[in-house]
Amino acid sequence: MAISLVENGKKKEGFIDFTPYFNKIKHKLIWCLMVVIVAAAASFILTRLMSSSYTATATVLFKAQSSDISPLPRLDNYDSTRNDYYETKYALMGSRVVLDAAVRKLKLYEDPEFNEGDKQDEAGRIDNAVLALQKKLTISGVRSTQLVSVSVEAKSAQKAADIANGVAQAFIDYSLQQKKNTLLQAQSTNEKMMGELKSKMDQQKADIDTFLRQNGLLTFRSVDGYETERMGIAINRLADATQRRLKAQTEWDKVRQQQGKPIEQIISLPEISGHPQIQDLRIAMIQTRRELSDAAEHYGPQHPKYLQAQAQMKAVSAQLGQVLGELSNGLRQQYQIALDDEQHYQQMLDEQKANFQALGAKRDQYNTMTTTLNKTEELYKSLYQRASEQKLSESLSAPDEVIYDAAVPPDRPSKPQRGLLIVMVTLMALALYIMYLIVGTAMDKTVNSLSELKAKAALDASGEFPQLPNVESAKQIFHNVQYADMIHSLRLALLNRRDKPATILVTSVQPRFGSSLIAELLASSASKARETLLIDLDYLASKGLSAKYPQQKLGFSQLLNGTATAEQAIVKLDDQLDFLARGELNDSSLLLLTSERLPALLATLHQTYDTLVIDTPALSLAQDSLLLAAQSDINLLVVKAGEQAARVREAELRLKRAGDAPVALLLNQVKEENLETQEGKRLLDREMHELISPK
Repeated sequence: MAISLVENGKKKEGFIDFTPYFNKIKHKLIWCLMVVIVAAAASFILTRLMSSSYTATATVLFKAQSSDISPLPRLDNYDSTRNDYYETKYALMGSRVVLDAAVRKLKLYEDPEFNEGDKQDEAGRIDNAVLALQKKLTISGVRSTQLVSVSVEAKSAQKAADIANGVAQAFIDYSLQQKKNTLLQAQSTNEKMMGELKSKMDQQKADIDTFLRQNGLLTFRSVDGYETERMGIAINRLADATQRRLKAQTEWDKVRQQQGKPIEQIISLPEISGHPQIQDLRIAMIQTRRELSDAAEHYGPQHPKYLQAQAQMKAVSAQLGQVLGELSNGLRQQYQIALDDEQHYQQMLDEQKANFQALGAKRDQYNTMTTTLNKTEELYKSLYQRASEQKLSESLSAPDEVIYDAAVPPDRPSKPQRGLLIVMVTLMALALYIMYLIVGTAMDKTVNSLSELKAKAALDASGEFPQLPNVESAKQIFHNVQYADMIHSLRLALLNRRDKPATILVTSVQPRFGSSLIAELLASSASKARETLLIDLDYLASKGLSAKYPQQKLGFSQLLNGTATAEQAIVKLDDQLDFLARGELNDSSLLLLTSERLPALLATLHQTYDTLVIDTPALSLAQDSLLLAAQSDINLLVVKAGEQAARVREAELRLKRAGDAPVALLLNQVKEENLETQEGKRLLDREMHELISPK
């Protein structure tokens, strides 16, 4: 049994039934219509009492880049592709400084609509006007464009257009003024830096001149040009001296190597033979030798001419030897002079090298000073050029925003939108009422229909019975075919083609749920097919089934105790329907119903009757129904529409625990609009047909 409850709970958790909500709304359609009508009428009256306001919109174009109105490079630059560029522009357009300028220019602080008539100083009125303008101003960018819409709401169409254009123009003027202020600040900074650089250049030039004078440097072809030129001359002269020394040394070496050799071999040297005296002496020697040879051939060795020629020959040889000596001495002196010149120029070059090396540190210092001066001059030239460009840009500066589409006075007011407002209020009222119905239905734990019994209590009912307009007898109810069909359907659901005798226990959750009437109707239905006995065992009811039939002191209690026979206690009601009253009770009903003779009595009655229908008191009043549940074949629990689902589940569980017989449920006194069985729907359709059909 517990497992069954858990399974039912799981099914309930996994299933959401919207039927109760739809049924609730369907049954309240007339009230929904009334809510719509009242809300529409109220909103119509309200909109007529509201004052009109107009909205004008000006469109401003943000340029993606500055206008190239001059050939000079732009001094102000920005990146319009960044995500925050346009958002920053929108925020600046709605900033207080822009709105303050617009309020002052348009004199909105004197307008009662924006100042609320406050009599205070001008600053306070301006603050009030700015705050009011912020509430009436809407700034929104047009998606994927460089356009922004400036919308202003005012009571006058012309005023709305003027303010929208004024705010846009105030932002343009503010942006242009900021641009000019930036330019002026840059000019001031440039002029200050130029003055500092000019003083710095003068000082650097003076430092260079002082450095040159102190070190005796010339700037001829740079600071080392003079020394370089002198070193070049010394190198050239050293090279010439070296060449002369090598030539003189070569000639001297050749002559010196011929010492001790014949004169003829010595004078044949190229360095000797070209000398004029040597040439004359060679000619004289040749002539003397010829004369000596002629004298020896004609006169002999002793002849004076021969001796004279021989003496002359000796004189020429002596003179030739003297000339050779002088020439040799001249070559040696020439070599020595060339060697001295080479050594002199070498010494001069070494001195110049030392001077040049000493000049390197001075040259580096000089180059550093001149480089610093050049950089300062370049920076000064750049600042001078920038200052010239700034002066030109100041005269040619243009705003980066422009009013692309000026605001014009609107033809129709923007507020209130009476039609839309009426529709919205009406729909909102309807939605609130439907929400009220849904919340009320969701919080309502009462059972009013079969579907709610299934959804809220996880129980299935075997049938339903409508709420009767007045108390009627069973015979009168059976005259209505639809009512009779509901009872017959209940009987068929309980017996389910049962062939063997059956004992049906009828009880209810609470008293006055109509369980006695249902027991009487169920017995009447069962009697249409089989012998049926209706037994009244509700000893707690002052009025019950026993009160509807002839008063008898003999009844079920006497029959159980053996003080009366069945013929004495049972009353004939119809052809196959008999009634057994409860009888007078002298002791507790609990003792009576726990008697050991009770099962035998019920078995004896079943020998005569196929169906026993027992009416018992409500479960909330006594335990009589629980005691009889163990002796019955079917337990019928009557539930009145509107009962709490928790009580229904509790009563059904108590009946299940009391015996092994199945527990069936009947939802009684159901409103006609909540009927859900086929028989109930036919009853509703019939009444609707009778209502709309002419008599």
